[in-house]
Amino acid sequence: MIRKLTKLRVLLNNKCSELKGMPRGISKLVSLQELSVFVVGKQDRVEHCASISELEHLKLVGELEIKGLENVTSPVHAKAANLIEKNLRNLKLEWKVLSAEEGTDSTVLPVEEIETVLENLQPHQKLENLKIEGYGGGKFPSWMMNRIGSCLPNLLQIELADMPGCSSLPQLGQLPFLKELTIRNMPAVTNLG
Repeated sequence: MIRKLTKLRVLLNNKCSELKGMPRGISKLVSLQELSVFVVGKQDRVEHCASISELEHLKLVGELEIKGLENVTSPVHAKAANLIEKNLRNLKLEWKVLSAEEGTDSTVLPVEEIETVLENLQPHQKLENLKIEGYGGGKFPSWMMNRIGSCLPNLLQIELADMPGCSSLPQLGQLPFLKELTIRNMPAVTNLG
């Protein structure tokens, strides 16, 4: 039913802590400019869940939190989200840290594909605040490691948390306006970039 709300400009759903996924057809909200949270639902458990690719044609601005990234079934869907074209100031990308039992689930992507998902979620260069939590890859994407200064030149704050596999941090010295850096629960870090 939400797809019929074609004039809707703002959807503030950040207080819906039990939300399991976004409804299919959210891409039909052609006037939507603000969406506080997009939850990627587990495709085999939640009927009628939208894929992250439904963000593709939405003209979002301001801030966006994407939860449930562990449920992305293909890096191609992440690329289709087209975050690089969205004029976001604040972006949070969140993977749920999976238990050992959940980590053996056949729907969980291999590490290389998880890394490609993050590579494909490159944000717009006007981004000011970036938070990444629960990322299961072993390395950061090229837009963070090699080109962060040119890809995110306006970054003021960055928070990296709950990433047990990452041993190196991005080249943060390339960020002339960075004011706040938070690093939490990254036990493998041996290099501060």
